Amino acid sequence: MSPAILTETVWALAREQPTLIPDRVVAITTIAGRQAIERELLQPSPTGGIPVWEELRRQVLGPGCHSDPRLIMEPPRLIQAPNPRTGRTDWIEDIMLRTVGPQEYDKWVNHEFPWTDPRVKKAWEMFGQIALNKDYVFGGTQGVLSVDFGDGADAVYSSPPHAYLHRQALFMYDFVRKHFPDLKPGEDVDFFMVPPIDPQFGNPAEAAGEMLIMFRDTPANRDFMNYWVSADAQKLIVQYFGRLSSNSQVPAETYNDPLLKKGAELLTKANAVRFDASDLMPSAIGAGAFWKGVVDYVNGKDLDTVLKAVEEASVDAYKQ
Repeated sequence: MSPAILTETVWALAREQPTLIPDRVVAITTIAGRQAIERELLQPSPTGGIPVWEELRRQVLGPGCHSDPRLIMEPPRLIQAPNPRTGRTDWIEDIMLRTVGPQEYDKWVNHEFPWTDPRVKKAWEMFGQIALNKDYVFGGTQGVLSVDFGDGADAVYSSPPHAYLHRQALFMYDFVRKHFPDLKPGEDVDFFMVPPIDPQFGNPAEAAGEMLIMFRDTPANRDFMNYWVSADAQKLIVQYFGRLSSNSQVPAETYNDPLLKKGAELLTKANAVRFDASDLMPSAIGAGAFWKGVVDYVNGKDLDTVLKAVEEASVDAYKQ
């Protein structure tokens, strides 16, 4: 999430009639998101000016803002996954997209066929051919289960390197740049999409994204939402916040970083694009049974037992 969403939302609410000014603002975000909020909103500007959030409070609350109990930014809170050090679901999602195709992928997300389906089992087995092979994974299965998410790519860039490749979304680039600031993009660090598996489906892309939510349906809010997704606004987001744009009308030349430019080009040229499956599933599955199933499988649990457990949980979760 861009920290600008917080300031722009507060500013828009303050212009409502009647005025809406929250007492507290709580951001629930990732480690990178927390760092961005602290850097861009809560710390003094490089020129010595007051923090952006304090200036916003002054603009909204007036001269008495220092004694006004409203608009207090609480310390950003981290998203709490069951355990950020353990297995991920994205491997299986990428494999499903490339072995059953986009339409069947959508049906899988919506639980229109069971987790015990042979096609689902095949995807897990393909994942297992890599994740369960100690010769393929740095640290073996214990490495899969114990290496912290943000440190996942470090083995590739350590000296000497301990791995050749790391499969992850493009946002891992943020962690790589922080851990190894001297790497040159396109020379020392680069990436490619997960290759096609079944040629009939080409090379589809799995994506995720940040969401903008309108809590009150007003003309001003609609105007803001429409502007946010426009090419003009998205160009600014690309230039100043280092994100891929969801607007295909933003040209690749807008990107200053060669890897982000490459990511935008690959996303535009992909045969199909689908959103992260586990993010679309009910949270009891995407962040629960599916996630736990991957951990159990990597830990050595029988695959049929794992898939049966995820299916049983899905029967209940999709009824709600």
